[in-house]
Amino acid sequence: MTMDFESLDIFGAPLEHVETYVYYQGRRTFAMRSRTLDLYYFVNTVDEDESAGTLTTVLAAADPARFRAVRSGLVPFRSAFTDVPSHGLYSATWSWPDDADVPVATVEEIVPGTLPDSWLPGQFARLDLSTTTELNFDEVEVVNLARAQQRTVFAIEVGGAGNITQFPGRASGELQIAVSREFDALAAEVSGEPNVRGLVPMFAGVRAASFVMLWAIESDQVFEPTDLTESVFRRLADLIAAASSGENAEVLSEMRKHTNRVRNRFKEMLQPLVSNGSGLTLVSSIASSGSVVKTRASASEVKTAYEAIEAAFEDPAFIDVDRGLLLGLNVRTGSFEIIDLAAGTTYRGHMSSEVQGDVRLTGLTVGESAFVSARIRAEIPFASELGDTGTRYFLETLTPLPASGSASD
Repeated sequence: MTMDFESLDIFGAPLEHVETYVYYQGRRTFAMRSRTLDLYYFVNTVDEDESAGTLTTVLAAADPARFRAVRSGLVPFRSAFTDVPSHGLYSATWSWPDDADVPVATVEEIVPGTLPDSWLPGQFARLDLSTTTELNFDEVEVVNLARAQQRTVFAIEVGGAGNITQFPGRASGELQIAVSREFDALAAEVSGEPNVRGLVPMFAGVRAASFVMLWAIESDQVFEPTDLTESVFRRLADLIAAASSGENAEVLSEMRKHTNRVRNRFKEMLQPLVSNGSGLTLVSSIASSGSVVKTRASASEVKTAYEAIEAAFEDPAFIDVDRGLLLGLNVRTGSFEIIDLAAGTTYRGHMSSEVQGDVRLTGLTVGESAFVSARIRAEIPFASELGDTGTRYFLETLTPLPASGSASD
């Protein structure tokens, strides 16, 4: 016969069944929730006396946040019964009187902290269920927000870490920076301008479904330049679609359509995903368009694409300038310019942190008599078939030289 937990005389009644964790000749461990309050109960069968014909269960109340934490395994199941709010812990002992058609429950309120140890779940027992801890993500929300706010709204979905809606903080930060920088790079590529001002991706919140970052484009113009933002997101979707192909040739072919800046920023987007075994989904809706575009690459496809891009990067090369002229040096910004007198080549770039921190540099002069020797690291971010490699230079060492001679004189 069914035990009527739904009608028990406890705080928050009547109740309704949520889910069952252990079933053996009936529900043994399960969850209920109040029909009138935002309140849950974990229910656990703790004793069965066949000779007396009784079965005892314990009910422990939990607010929604606590319920999700226990359900996901973030908090031990035992804690659901040891850390309980006042008037939130009950025992219900069921018996089968001869004159009753259904089991009858005797309910007693229990003072939290007084449950016998034999009635508590094992010390290391945990539930282990995927649990939503943020509002569920619905693609329609992107369309509705874009239409209502008259601005482009997009979502980046990645694989969550664990059973709840979360993603490692450092990786999340790296991804947010990379997404923003990739938007800037694509906007510059589309517009033909070095920088597009007044158009900024704004982080707008988190949704559940693994882990979803919700964004909106903030424009300082009366109307968002949707011809620009539409091209940006079409190109970003094409990059992700190429990654989803699982074909190295297709990934590199798509990458070669773009500037070095776009290529590098896309690689930066993929790196934290690969580190955390995550896939990537882009859902976008251009301002007032009423439509949504979705592109997805799985975790394995993201990894394959990243490795293909990595393979196209050349190892750093070191250039030794035995005698050069220091034409420019800004310790504050970390920039430099040196001409190699022997090769006639000019190098411009940034100092390494070690060089930038060298206080001896502050007194150096620049110009026709500023002779130096230097070691420069050359990085080729992406080798293009078109020859547009975008080599970047980093100053590793810098030594002043006399007007004649070399560093060894």
